Amino acid sequence: MQKLSNTVYFPSLNGLRFIAAALVFIHHFPHIKCVRDTGFVLKNSFLQTLGGTGVTLFFVLSGFLITYLLLSEHQQINTIDIKKFYVRRLLRIWPLYFLILAVYLLYGHFSHELSPDFFKLQLALYLFFLPNVAHTIFASGGFPMQLWSVGSEEQFYLFYPWLLKYFRTNIIYYLCITPLVFIAIRGLLLYVILHYPAYNWHGVSVFQFLFDFSNAFRIDCMAVGGLFAYLLFTQHKLLTVVYSTAAQYIAYAIILVLVATSFKLPLIYHTVFSVLFGSIILNLASNKNSLLSLENVFFNHLGKLSYGLYMIHSFVLHITDVYFQRYLTLNNGYATVGVTFVVTFIITIALAQLSYSYFETPFLKFKHKFSIITSGNDVKRNT
Repeated sequence: MQKLSNTVYFPSLNGLRFIAAALVFIHHFPHIKCVRDTGFVLKNSFLQTLGGTGVTLFFVLSGFLITYLLLSEHQQINTIDIKKFYVRRLLRIWPLYFLILAVYLLYGHFSHELSPDFFKLQLALYLFFLPNVAHTIFASGGFPMQLWSVGSEEQFYLFYPWLLKYFRTNIIYYLCITPLVFIAIRGLLLYVILHYPAYNWHGVSVFQFLFDFSNAFRIDCMAVGGLFAYLLFTQHKLLTVVYSTAAQYIAYAIILVLVATSFKLPLIYHTVFSVLFGSIILNLASNKNSLLSLENVFFNHLGKLSYGLYMIHSFVLHITDVYFQRYLTLNNGYATVGVTFVVTFIITIALAQLSYSYFETPFLKFKHKFSIITSGNDVKRNT
């Protein structure tokens, strides 16, 4: 990690962003019909379980970076400029979010694929950044399924900078308690679901909704990322343990074992992976003796495209689902899967590149005007 008075750059994190986006792509890829029809089923397999952790990695990364940057901002100007923080988030998240939503609405309108059921309510939830609520209640119904996680992050940002600004000295306690509180809430909800009849409101099982929503909210994952950022920022004595070679090997080994065994425990699943990912992020970003390094031109470039990759990939897979069945005539199941994967992934990267170069970059340049701390790709661009 290179840190100047108002500059923060963490090596390898662009690479992690790309890996997280690729894992989400892998997670959604088997669900398209032209792949399912080949008999090549990844459900509950190594790759499918691994792919499901991609969003968790994104959440931990987000919590880590936001926490470290806000702590650095407070150190620099002795406060946190909440207004500028929200402008930066708006310029980074909103343009592509609403563009993707508009693309889906236009495509759904002309293809007649939009579900009429609860359409107005669904649209309102997406427009007001409650896609995780819509995702929990409804099937996608013509809306982009991946936007639920963006909603969770935006909701996290509503209160987190205020917490850091006014309760910074005690933030470590809040970050430690948050995952435990979420585990307790999920445990209580699961107990109610299993032992008492479902309570329905307008056809929605209330306790099941709350349980599913708590699993999708993921503030606990972002809190874990924030905790590791706090350890780094304060140079906490636990860094010695996390930086050790043994701890790094253990973290990587546990992840492989959990993925290989399709580890599923609803109460602590995401928390366990969050801690493991937090350890890896901390080592990649700041440990000169890290076992791995993702700091190279290839990963740095693809990492810049990660938000676009994440936002665009489901639309590419949907188009694939519709049109590849008509034109893809390979008989070999594995050949069909391989061709489909390569083609869809390349198309997704190409569209993400176009989005980054011609749509996102103008907003990112304007966003830099509201930055107290120069970070990430802005540092690379200015050096």
